[in-house]
Amino acid sequence: MILFFLLTGETPFDIANDSDELFWRFKERGFEAISADLEAVHANPQAVELLRRVLVADPAQRMSFEELRTCAYVL
Repeated sequence: MILFFLLTGETPFDIANDSDELFWRFKERGFEAISADLEAVHANPQAVELLRRVLVADPAQRMSFEELRTCAYVL
């Protein structure tokens, strides 16, 4: 989550080196688990939307690489 780190200066979910906890927190809450952190730093709305579409547990609903590559924020 390099983009999240660049926007906030912190790692997502605020969990140090506990991949199991990170997995379950994301699985349960997805983007909502980090949205307050993004609001706190007043992140760019386009960047927040990009993270919202990338941080989706279901791969079928997640933003595709092609969509990411052509996203206005990335360009």
